[in-house]
Amino acid sequence: MNFKQLRYFIRVAEVGNMSRAAETLNVAQTAIGFQIRNLEAQLGVELIERHSRGIRITEPGRTLLRHGKEILSAMDDAVREVRETADGPKAPLVVGLTSSIMAALDTDLFSLADRHGVQTGVRFAEALSFNLTSSLLRGEMNCALAFNVPETPGLVRTPLLDEALFMIAPAGHPLNGVPVSFREALSGTLALVSSRDNVWDMVHSVAKYLSIDFKVAFEVQSTSAIKTLAHSGVATSIMPYGIVAKEVLEGTLCARPIEDPRAIRTLFLIHPHRTLNELHDTEQGRLVEALFEEYARVMERHSAMLRRMWHPPGRGLSSPTETAG
Repeated sequence: MNFKQLRYFIRVAEVGNMSRAAETLNVAQTAIGFQIRNLEAQLGVELIERHSRGIRITEPGRTLLRHGKEILSAMDDAVREVRETADGPKAPLVVGLTSSIMAALDTDLFSLADRHGVQTGVRFAEALSFNLTSSLLRGEMNCALAFNVPETPGLVRTPLLDEALFMIAPAGHPLNGVPVSFREALSGTLALVSSRDNVWDMVHSVAKYLSIDFKVAFEVQSTSAIKTLAHSGVATSIMPYGIVAKEVLEGTLCARPIEDPRAIRTLFLIHPHRTLNELHDTEQGRLVEALFEEYARVMERHSAMLRRMWHPPGRGLSSPTETAG
């Protein structure tokens, strides 16, 4: 159990509604649900009963609510007093992020560090997910947010959310926003990022499962190159929505949710075993949680915008993200 979980649970209990709590905390509702489910799993009890009219706090939940308020008040006092007496240099924090997360958060990365009280230097390193894993094992980073990370000796991984893949096409595509089958998404001139990228692996795995024979016309090393190819009409691509959200909302690219089947990748928080305790209830840990929560919030906002753009009567829309687990 950690203090972030307690804060979220207490706020939900106080306002009596998940979405209202998310608004007052300025975080994504998926982030609150993720933290409370983890808290319930750790304690082995149900804290909140969810029903169509809202929520009800259980008896164990009321007990935790009473103690939790006292705990957080005492912890806030302790943190304030410790910071007042702390001195000496602190090691900088190095956080690895994928291109899609960097693109979604953009300049918010550094404002998040200030907003969450991180006093140490922070460096954000951008790389493909498999490179982030390698850098962690070499001790070059403290932690990373990466996709489809396999179980790796020496690393701890925690699933955060699931993200759907979209077919990316030039602006003005007549079927912008209309779901497309995986088979149809592979039928054109296709551009994909690096054969070591997790999206490449996903596309080929699904194609193999469906017995689809296809060819990648352009294998490139950067997402910006793929967006240029798609924008010019030279090729289409398959990418997570976060990488192209800005261009889709501006109307310079089109995106179609892939269905039949949906292609889903999972975002993980990963860090070495030796930093497990360092990440909990510290400035570094709060920043990492804030990055995930902000990314989830941005994706939820994009999802709402997509619904307004693509929601004619009688047709629904797949969300770009869902809470993992």
